[in-house]
Amino acid sequence: MNRCQTLAATIIASTALLLFVAGTAVAASHGHSAHTGGEATAGGSHQQMMKQVDTKAQVMAVAADGKSVEIDHQPIPELGWPAMQMSLDLESPELATGIGAGDQVTVTIKQLSATQYVITNIKK
Repeated sequence: MNRCQTLAATIIASTALLLFVAGTAVAASHGHSAHTGGEATAGGSHQQMMKQVDTKAQVMAVAADGKSVEIDHQPIPELGWPAMQMSLDLESPELATGIGAGDQVTVTIKQLSATQYVITNIKK
């Protein structure tokens, strides 16, 4: 391999590594923590960021204060999420009324910003 080929291979490998690290950071931002709030992010208006999706899930736990639930949900392609267990805040504590661990539900998740989400509806 000559110097040009070696340099090109190094640049390609470095670029691939940077893309992998950046993708991993984005995936980690969709981890198992709750996401709340409503501010817009730089580079996009609040209106462009908002999505609302329904998904089937099993309730794993309801917070004692009724402000969040832990769910085990199926993949949500619209948000780029794999199936996972996570805790999300509820838009209002009343949504937790009559819901308990083990319940099979359909939840509506609203995207508030690039990294912030809230459950707006739960149906058994």
